[in-house]
Amino acid sequence: MIRNLNKSKKPFIILFVVYILLQIILVLSNEPNFESDSLYYYQKASQCVADNSLYPNESNIYDDFLVAPIYINYLFIILKVFNSAKAILFFNIILNSLNLVLVYSITKKIFSNSSAFIAAVLYVLYLNNFGIILMNLTDLLFCSTILLSIYFFLINKRLFLFLAGVMIAISIGIRPLGWALLLAMLIIIALNFKHFGLSKMSLLISGCLIIIIGQGVYNSRHFGDFIFTGTTGSLNLLIGANDDATGTFEASVFDKGKIGYLENPDSLTYIEKGEFYQNQAVNWIKSHPIRWISLLPAKFAYLFITDDYALYPLISNSQIHVYEYAKALFKQKDFASFIRQPNRTEYLILAIIHHLFYIFILLFFFYQFYINFKQNRQNYNVLLIELFIIFGLLMTIPIYGSARYKYPYIVLGMIVSSPIIANLQFVKKFIYRFNKSS
Repeated sequence: MIRNLNKSKKPFIILFVVYILLQIILVLSNEPNFESDSLYYYQKASQCVADNSLYPNESNIYDDFLVAPIYINYLFIILKVFNSAKAILFFNIILNSLNLVLVYSITKKIFSNSSAFIAAVLYVLYLNNFGIILMNLTDLLFCSTILLSIYFFLINKRLFLFLAGVMIAISIGIRPLGWALLLAMLIIIALNFKHFGLSKMSLLISGCLIIIIGQGVYNSRHFGDFIFTGTTGSLNLLIGANDDATGTFEASVFDKGKIGYLENPDSLTYIEKGEFYQNQAVNWIKSHPIRWISLLPAKFAYLFITDDYALYPLISNSQIHVYEYAKALFKQKDFASFIRQPNRTEYLILAIIHHLFYIFILLFFFYQFYINFKQNRQNYNVLLIELFIIFGLLMTIPIYGSARYKYPYIVLGMIVSSPIIANLQFVKKFIYRFNKSS
């Protein structure tokens, strides 16, 4: 029995080791070149190192917003100990590899060995998981906390349910999307209350509250406000609720003459700015309810229509996205000049290959959703993942659509869709040959 168990794990172990080696080679071959959000997080953590203080602190009172407190403090510790931006990339390898193990382990718990191996292969072939280790984004750590929470929840023992709550609270400290998982778990407990009981539900909630209250109380004494998560919600809401809103990120709302413009931003605290953005967004939605509702499909489309936010580090040090190719082709009508620029042809080839794979995952992801709900073939473990994705989308779409925001849904979608993919004939042959060769 032990021999068979080890044999069943051998293909995954080979895949895991190869993946780690490829990541190490990639990081050793590249230097950190943080841009946009990656740069902002790095700057905030570096300032905390200079202040010798956790985030947020006095230097952040007049910021536009507070962002991902736990992630910034995670970076603070790395920079404090190693004094190197490249250390962040090596920690990304650890997180990415941990996520691979968790995807495999969760799928194995819910489905089977073959499905677990396919989910792991999908994770490895998903190129955003490869490019993201060269970036400095919240996504990897957030995904680790979500996957750990789900894994602990599936074990369904008292200590692990408490730890599941702890991981949810940590995820909320990175991105408020963690609330969607807590709601999903509480619904699963309510639907299967005889199996869980009041004590187990209390442990889940206790684990969550201890971290949230502990972090909030610490920040109240350290910073002056009860802060346990980011405050970007009102600003993001305004980006998706104004006269110039398109459904995705548009910074023009903050230009002079627009409803998001602030005359003297440096004199306002992050709370005052947040209240201003929220009031402006809510007032606009009240005045333009039909327009705001009509933007929801566009936000959904922007969330899923492209998926190359983490590809460019594999090709270029400067940001390149598929959107720019479409803009050059249809709007500027100068595609020939655009494609001759450095790295453009290579990136286009990579993006086409990646998007074909992405569409493959997406089709089975939505098809599995359809089958599960239409045929009512739900088990509670699958329903947990599906509810988190549904609640997460309900939280995400009213804001604005961005390819990066769906990252945890795609990773969890690999788990949900793995059984149906594992049953495809060519996939069965692949599993058989891989097992035979290993």
